[in-house]
Amino acid sequence: MQQFGTSKNEHERAAATYILGYISDSDSCLDCIKESLDPFTNFLIDRMQDDSLIVREAAGETVGRFCENLTGDFIGLHKKIMPCLIRVAQDLAESKHDMT
Repeated sequence: MQQFGTSKNEHERAAATYILGYISDSDSCLDCIKESLDPFTNFLIDRMQDDSLIVREAAGETVGRFCENLTGDFIGLHKKIMPCLIRVAQDLAESKHDMT
């Protein structure tokens, strides 16, 4: 995750970020993510501040998956997450990029 999440290729960074959201499902690696929630949250915050709109969009979607799957554990970190997430939403709203 770290290797591709910090790649020079924006599509690799976005893919690593999307995958993190998908594996946060209870049928996948939910327990592993819960055990390392702080580093994963920092990873997401870094991706939400990425130069690439594609990566920031992937991070925003992954935050949604974390909220759905990790509920209270992740939502308790809202003071770290929300400022970045709001910037991502504003950037997407102002861009000509098709939003998901």
